Amino acid sequence: MEASESLEQFADECGLRLFAEPLCASPRDVLAPLGSVEQHFVVSLTRAGSPEPPVRLVFMVPATSVAEPQRRDVLWWVAGDAWILERSDRDVATWAATFGYPPEEPGTRRLFNQAVRQSAALAALLGESDMRRLMELYGAKVDPYPPST
Repeated sequence: MEASESLEQFADECGLRLFAEPLCASPRDVLAPLGSVEQHFVVSLTRAGSPEPPVRLVFMVPATSVAEPQRRDVLWWVAGDAWILERSDRDVATWAATFGYPPEEPGTRRLFNQAVRQSAALAALLGESDMRRLMELYGAKVDPYPPST
C-alpha cells in the first residue's frame, strides 16, 4: 500500500476532515514567473465529533495547480513534523541538527516551539492511540528499518 493510500485510509478511519481557505501572501515577489509562485492556504484539520480545536497551518501548493491541498498531503506533513520531534526526543539541539539549524538562534527555538505546539494539537485531536498509529504509519514509510529497541 502506498503512503498516500495508507494515510487516506487512516484519515477515513479517524473521521478526519480538511478545510482549506486560500490566502493572499505578502510580501511576495510580484515579478516571479508563475511556475515559481505558490498559492497559500490556511488549512484546518478536524475530527468528526471531537471537541478538540482543529490543527491549523499554512499549506502551499504550486499556483499552477488547480487542486487545493489534499488531506493526505497535509496529514503527511503534520505527521512528519511530529515524527521528527518524537525521534529527537523533543530536544531542541537534536531537532535543529535534523534541519541544519543553529540551535542557539532564536529563530530555531521559535520553529521548534511551533513544532511542539502543532504536534500537541495533533495528538489532542487524534488521541494517544491514533497518534501512535499515525507515527508508526509515517515511520514505516520513511524509515523501513528503524533501530531495534
